[in-house]
Amino acid sequence: MGNIKMHIINQGKVFKGSPNSELAKSCFPFAVKLSNGDLIVSFQAASVKNGIDSKSLISRSNDNGLTWSQAEAVFDPTLNGKKGVLHLSYISELQSGKLIAGILWCDHYDDSSLEFFNAKTGGLLPTEACISFSEDNGKTWSKLKAIEKGDLGTIPTPVMGPVHRLESGCLILPFETSKSYDDESVWLHKACYFVSYDGGKTWPKYKIVAHDPECKIYYWDHRIANLGRGKLVDLFWAYDAVNNKELNAYLSSSTDFGENWTRPEKTKIVGQPWPIPIDGDTFAVVAVDRNFTNTIKLYLTNNFGKDFNAAEALIIYDNKKAATVKTNLNDQLVEMTNWSYGLPSGCKLNDKEILIVYYAGDSAGVDINWCKVKL
Repeated sequence: MGNIKMHIINQGKVFKGSPNSELAKSCFPFAVKLSNGDLIVSFQAASVKNGIDSKSLISRSNDNGLTWSQAEAVFDPTLNGKKGVLHLSYISELQSGKLIAGILWCDHYDDSSLEFFNAKTGGLLPTEACISFSEDNGKTWSKLKAIEKGDLGTIPTPVMGPVHRLESGCLILPFETSKSYDDESVWLHKACYFVSYDGGKTWPKYKIVAHDPECKIYYWDHRIANLGRGKLVDLFWAYDAVNNKELNAYLSSSTDFGENWTRPEKTKIVGQPWPIPIDGDTFAVVAVDRNFTNTIKLYLTNNFGKDFNAAEALIIYDNKKAATVKTNLNDQLVEMTNWSYGLPSGCKLNDKEILIVYYAGDSAGVDINWCKVKL
């Protein structure tokens, strides 16, 4: 691809963690721009990452990201009369003023002594993929509704991104299959999405984007970008379960509204990726690399992901610390709980600018940061 230069034009904080409080550690930010011009960033805040006191907060900007409102917990964590814990939410706009949120709800209160993640088995506490609606640009939200999982049974189904409305008329909500808390069997991981044909009232089926039946490669944390005209891309944080190491990010694509997907292929992107639609076949990918460079970088492609400007990737954040060595899958999963920076995402602001959000901090407090990039 051609020579494409990007540079940072401004940066700041959406939210600052308060040390020694229930809002000390923030993570999992997601940004969306509404049709009225408002920006909303949703994220988790807790005393410790994924703790029982986790809350899904949102902050809003009406000046293109220069200033941000005080963060609020706008979602009721009650599901079917049972109080739970909200680990994250991803907000998208269905039409002007009407928003939908994909939310990860966790049944943590049955045994508050347990961690969200079982370090011995790699399993999760019971979780549900839920949705909530807003008719007033995100000021108020409906009660949570869990998506029926059909033949997936009771296994945890963590939400992996926002609801996308396709030009075919359907909605899709990405998720992945996990393991029950005490399940010591091999993790049968699948990168999937639920499908709705009636505006999110029902979700009668799900589709699998990527799955290795031999469980040699895990296609984790898949993030879908809708490029329009039936074109979708899905980026995966890939893990080699045989040799116990992270791989470069993998990419799968569809040109028929998600009916069929290409076999995932390795890219030049290093780390945990998130795609951001720009225009046509052009999209950006922001990724955190915790194994080699300890940076968050922004990549760009203008040919539907066939190639990326890896050599010219823009550094968004540099942690300047040595990477830790993980010797097996469970070490890798446990390490996720301790990370103090990462999981970037972003959204298009206009034809020449994008907004990146990510978390970064230290043992005392972790903040949500924003960075504006000119293409």
